[in-house]
Amino acid sequence: MKTKKGFKKGDRIEIIGNIPFQLKDKQKPLLGTVTNVDGFYVLVRPKYARYEAEFYPGEIKHLEK
Repeated sequence: MKTKKGFKKGDRIEIIGNIPFQLKDKQKPLLGTVTNVDGFYVLVRPKYARYEAEFYPGEIKHLEK
């Protein structure tokens, strides 16, 4: 399933807004992988993390391939 910005499971992304508390002190850029798309919510597993974070499409962007 794709959202308006075209996110789908497996996409590599950069987190650009609403950074979760656990990632505040991490080195930028914050990268991750889309694990699920639920309506307008995009679930992302940040790189080197064991949890998923929930973002709106405007808070993340695709990485160039």
